[in-house]
Amino acid sequence: MFRDKRKIMTNYDVVKKLIGEIRPVGDASRDPKILENLKAMCELHAEIHAAIDSVAYDFKNDKQGSVKTVCDFANKYIDSLGIAD
Repeated sequence: MFRDKRKIMTNYDVVKKLIGEIRPVGDASRDPKILENLKAMCELHAEIHAAIDSVAYDFKNDKQGSVKTVCDFANKYIDSLGIAD
């Protein structure tokens, strides 16, 4: 049998492909583009963070088991970031 040797891309792999390199290389002709990529990555991170935070906040008093499980996960993730309120 032949094995499929293609790598399964993670969500992060897809984002890296879409946004591009974010680590500076010390080349004045390339680093401005890398800075723009980093700004795009930071903007995406802020949007994702806000979405997770809204789940934690909007459902904090919900008593339904499945909703509470999702909310608890969101809260634990936010807490793991160590960001002060």
